[in-house]
Amino acid sequence: LDITAEKEDIQTQIDQNIDAVYFVAGSGGKDVLEVDLHGAVKTIQATQDKGIKRYIMLSTVFSLDTSKWDRIADLKEYYICKHYADQWLINDSTLDYTIVQAGALKEREATGKITINSDDAGENSIEDVAATLATVLNADNTIKQVFSMSNGDTAINDAIAQL
Repeated sequence: LDITAEKEDIQTQIDQNIDAVYFVAGSGGKDVLEVDLHGAVKTIQATQDKGIKRYIMLSTVFSLDTSKWDRIADLKEYYICKHYADQWLINDSTLDYTIVQAGALKEREATGKITINSDDAGENSIEDVAATLATVLNADNTIKQVFSMSNGDTAINDAIAQL
């Protein structure tokens, strides 16, 4: 999707015959307001307007816990954007959302194992994040849930089942 487009244009880009929308876009530090905040909110609104109920947001660890932001000074604008996009999804939508708060993304081999809701920000294999996002799609226990993840010792399916 072109998430920089107007909400109505985004809505027309979304196929009517889908069951869920994933928001996994990232600005890479450029245009954080346009992509990580406004793009997210517009896709939330467009998804809801299309009558699609399921929305899965890839967010960042501690996005909703501002007391832990002292650890991320160089990413503060990004965290602010993710914070308010997540808040919008939780408080201003009627979607069956899941927010996956991943720690640092690393290009390394997948482990197939994660830790959920650790106090440590941790790191993630990008492949393990993708596998976790795929797993939550059909896991009804993740609806209206927010959880953090990092590589760990529990198989992804088992970790998700324990939420």
